[in-house]
Amino acid sequence: YYLQENTESYNSYNYSFNGWGMHHMLARLEHKDLSKEVKEKDGIGVYIFIWAHIRRAIGDMRIYTGWGHTMPYYYLNNGEVVRNGNFANGRWLTSKTYEYLDRSYLWDYFGANLPTDTREDHMILAAEIIKKAKETYTQQFGNDKFYVVIHPTDWEEFTPEKNQQFKNILKERGIECLDYSQTLPQEKEFLLVGDGHPNEKSDENFAKMLVKDLGLK
Repeated sequence: YYLQENTESYNSYNYSFNGWGMHHMLARLEHKDLSKEVKEKDGIGVYIFIWAHIRRAIGDMRIYTGWGHTMPYYYLNNGEVVRNGNFANGRWLTSKTYEYLDRSYLWDYFGANLPTDTREDHMILAAEIIKKAKETYTQQFGNDKFYVVIHPTDWEEFTPEKNQQFKNILKERGIECLDYSQTLPQEKEFLLVGDGHPNEKSDENFAKMLVKDLGLK
């Protein structure tokens, strides 16, 4: 909404959904040619990334046993991104193990999760999924104007060092990135009460920064 409000030459299309991640972006692009719905061809693709998206893409134990059991399951096979159904039916042993551990009182009491940390190989998988999504976008729309925008988030694993590591991995794959992780304010007045997600004030600031940095008019 705010992006549209601050531009005169572009129409905005929102393909996001609650709880999704980069693996949903790729699945949607693979499922349907979005250029059939978007009339304008000389546009820009923007993927808004938060750090929790990496955990969603790997289907960690908390994500899987929470809301992610039917999320699309992608993995790397000799460096190529391959899909095998969803997390429930595509990686049976791992998912069944997560289900079993989730029934444990101790695991729940201590808030334990698997994998215990976001590793470099997880970042590489996430970056390769984004790369394939960018390539699919380019095939559909005939341009490679595709950006990853890192949105700030209150996430316990986030560190400037890990953030830079992920940006380097994206850069190695030719993916352009705008880093707002340390730029947008995260005070209470910019967050939804009792939720932690950005509110309309934050969204308006975000849209204005995006318009400026992408040179939209």
